Amino acid sequence: MNYTSEKRELRELLDMVPASCWFRGRSTPVGAETVSLITPDSRACVPGAMFVAVPGTRVDGNMFIPAAVMAGASCVVSEREHPEVTGVPVIVVPSARQFLSLASQAFFDYPARHLQMIGITGTSGKTSTAYLVKRVLEGMGVATVMIGTTGYVMPDGETYPPDALPATTPEAFQLNWYLKTGLERGAVVAIVEVSSFALAYDRVYGMHFDCAVFTNFSEDHLGYHGTLEAYLQAKLTLFRSLEQDTCAVLNADDPAVAVFRSAAHGARVSTYGMRQPSNVHGSEAVSRTGRTELSVSIDGGPPVPLILSIGPVFQAYNALAAIAVAHALRPAADLGPGLRALGKPLYIPGRYERIECGQPFEVIVDYAHTPEEFSALFDAVRATVTGDLLAVFGSVGADDRAKRPLMARIAEQACRWCYVTVEDPRGEDASIAVNDILQGFMTDHVTVIEDRGSAIRAAIAAARPGDAVLILGRGHETVMYYEGRDVALDDRQEARGALEELGFSCTPVAGSER
Repeated sequence: MNYTSEKRELRELLDMVPASCWFRGRSTPVGAETVSLITPDSRACVPGAMFVAVPGTRVDGNMFIPAAVMAGASCVVSEREHPEVTGVPVIVVPSARQFLSLASQAFFDYPARHLQMIGITGTSGKTSTAYLVKRVLEGMGVATVMIGTTGYVMPDGETYPPDALPATTPEAFQLNWYLKTGLERGAVVAIVEVSSFALAYDRVYGMHFDCAVFTNFSEDHLGYHGTLEAYLQAKLTLFRSLEQDTCAVLNADDPAVAVFRSAAHGARVSTYGMRQPSNVHGSEAVSRTGRTELSVSIDGGPPVPLILSIGPVFQAYNALAAIAVAHALRPAADLGPGLRALGKPLYIPGRYERIECGQPFEVIVDYAHTPEEFSALFDAVRATVTGDLLAVFGSVGADDRAKRPLMARIAEQACRWCYVTVEDPRGEDASIAVNDILQGFMTDHVTVIEDRGSAIRAAIAAARPGDAVLILGRGHETVMYYEGRDVALDDRQEARGALEELGFSCTPVAGSER
């Protein structure tokens, strides 16, 4: 995708970033060069590109400077000097990642400074919370731009698909393009899912956030962060960046809430929850057939009934977070229109997405991919069906292997039968994840079918009236990633195809991926 037709003079761009983020004395002289793109990927370089040589975890971007220059890069950014590079300036910086973020913001005239910025982080619930925040604010008449895992939604409703999957927060240049585009189309508020990767890799470094939201914290992505502590510290970065007169919206019921409260020492704290005392407090939450009802009390006021058009019951937490955000940002505004908007139909791709083709059992596609998410989902669905649960799942390659047998154990206890399959192997042999998962089973109530489409068909064929088939791990994703190749595969389409083969009629759903 072409992110800009704009150009900046290199001199101008360097004047727009903080003087401390580059070494003037160690950089080579700058002439009349112009910049039309900023990228850490040499393969994306075109004439006029600024190539930022990031020292990555697996490969060093400095190795690709010759390729970037050959492709037409007008300048190079690196953490070290490169006297061998001639013909283009080399800008030496203390941190390539941080410079990438700051220069990208400057290129687009710092769009975050002209928006109310909401950053949402946590292990689970970021996407659903983003959609619910958007729904509440727009119900109150506030125009938004939303950036997250499932795509980038402009105020006028135009949706750009994610640049690459899985990618919760886009790279800095793309992120700022979406913010600038949203601003130009009338957005007042930006809702951004901020992943641990984005925080660890400085994609939002130096970006001002008016409100940071904490959904929950549990073990995930240890294949990337190495330790649970490193993963936690990445999440806390967002809250430590908060300035005076900003807000932190925290899940009062999560065991890690005190750590996040401490990190947000410069901000006003607002809490939400259902067990512990909180500013936005929910109670009596129940969910049935894709609809959730609960009571909500704000700042100790009388409880009011709230209807969500989505399930399962744990979506109540995400809705409470959304209400807390709206109340924190607009304390004097009438929340009524926003609360009523939560009852209108809402489609969140691949999040508890019910596949309805007239079959006498539930088929649900969900992004759940951690032990905690499995437990919450199985418990929630169990309360809504009269029959048994069947699960189709795998585990993404090059990620935390320790969680795999735990997921198996949880699924085995909750389900009549499990179908273990492949899920985005990436650079890992697909059989490794399958074997890791199998280590967690104590019974033989499991079938291994590595072909994911076939596994989905087998589970649906085995379902009885009143059962629920849960297809887990990929949610909205439409591509399976293998080493060196991508394969088109959408769990939702596979499920519909399986139901149609059984004689059921699947009609397009308004607002769905069709």
